[in-house]
Amino acid sequence: MFTYKLTTQLYNNLLITVRKFNEFRKKPKQFGTFKEKLYTTDIQLLRHINVTEENGTSALAEILGITPSAVSQIIKRLKKTKYITKKHDIDADSRRVQFIITNKGKEALQGFELHMQNLTEYLNIKYVDYSQNDIENFIEMLNIFNSFNYFKEKELE
Repeated sequence: MFTYKLTTQLYNNLLITVRKFNEFRKKPKQFGTFKEKLYTTDIQLLRHINVTEENGTSALAEILGITPSAVSQIIKRLKKTKYITKKHDIDADSRRVQFIITNKGKEALQGFELHMQNLTEYLNIKYVDYSQNDIENFIEMLNIFNSFNYFKEKELE
């Protein structure tokens, strides 16, 4: 059960974590051998384009949890730097566009996979005392916090 003290500790730690994550997220990183650096949302978008054919702007916005306008800006940047290309779906609806990852985009994803492997090794060293169950419980708690509506509900009152 939560006490006032635990709630305060949780609240403060979440704010610190969000701030640190936002600092990390806002700095583009080098993935692959190209001079352009990519933001985490760029990589997320590339990953989804790479694995699904249902990759219109609205669908990608919903998956990434950002606005369609933000997705359009990312797509424009990724097309300009040749990480993706687009083709019109001539068979169905000529207005429907499908985005396709290029070889350059695939190399960036390989760089990201290497980054994730290095992160996994780091976490295994840093958190050696945590069991698989501890980690799964932590992830479940994050999922619960991601669905947390308290502040949104309070705005509606």
